Amino acid sequence: MRLVLAAVALLSGCKPQIGDACTSAVECSTLGDRLCDITQPDGYCTQFGCQPDGCPTEAACIVFRSTIDPSCGTVLDGKYGRFSQSFCMLACVESADCRAGYECALPTTHDARLLDVKRTDPATFKVCLAVATVVPSPAEPPGICSPSTAPPLIPTTASAGAGGMDGGGMGTGGN
Repeated sequence: MRLVLAAVALLSGCKPQIGDACTSAVECSTLGDRLCDITQPDGYCTQFGCQPDGCPTEAACIVFRSTIDPSCGTVLDGKYGRFSQSFCMLACVESADCRAGYECALPTTHDARLLDVKRTDPATFKVCLAVATVVPSPAEPPGICSPSTAPPLIPTTASAGAGGMDGGGMGTGGN
């Protein structure tokens, strides 16, 4: 009987929160509804593939890599790209609300954006994100989305030489 009471107390006690440190998904939830993102410093309890307004109250749904094609710019119509990933991230007001190695930041500072639509402050809403340096995207796309001004791949003038079109493939300096 004591064992059952201890188990109930343990399970109903300290339920892991979004943003807690972890090394495996079991540390985040015994129900399998949360996972441990081990790519984050000291792990990060989260829910993967969240939908807008679908995270626990202490968190928000944040989408990363939300562009249709990174070279074509961001999507402004509420849809996001095929390579995007969404996660529940711990909401915060200041960095003291986050654990060591994390900062309270706007999602846009980490190439991400808020998906929740019921938030009253989307422009200033912050979450605990790993302290990292984000390499800024180039100001101009590299020409993938617009006509190229690069020279053609096939030369427009014929020239003789090794492997040229002189009939023998010997070039002009043969024996």
